[in-house]
Amino acid sequence: MKKYSYQNLEIKNMKGEKWKFIPGAELYFKVSNYGRIKRLEYELSYSDGRLYIKPEKLSNQP
Repeated sequence: MKKYSYQNLEIKNMKGEKWKFIPGAELYFKVSNYGRIKRLEYELSYSDGRLYIKPEKLSNQP
């Protein structure tokens, strides 16, 4: 049973949710006014030259 808003891991924004960049980690993370933490999409390159785009994801850590 989800009791707190930060436990909601749906990527869709919650009603009234606003996001701000985390200072020092602007390229990687955002935090919402509900305490949810979002890892932003980024590109990962393997040593053999392949590229992989990691999608944005919500963290379950408050």
